[in-house]
Amino acid sequence: MKYLEEIKTGDIFIYHSSFFLLTIDKKQDGRMLCYNLQDGSPRWIKKDEMVEISQIFALDSENNLVAIKETKKE
Repeated sequence: MKYLEEIKTGDIFIYHSSFFLLTIDKKQDGRMLCYNLQDGSPRWIKKDEMVEISQIFALDSENNLVAIKETKKE
């Protein structure tokens, strides 16, 4: 679990049992624009909310799983 402000733009995370994508947009009060990947709705989430990092995958031409965004071990 991390605070929303600790993850990077383009990261996928779980918040209240839904998958979201973090965008680059921020408000002056610190809220960050995120898109729900299930229904496409935008949501402004406070930067100090706890989220769980996740990944999404696609299939290549040979039906192998390929990460949409690679993550490096820290």
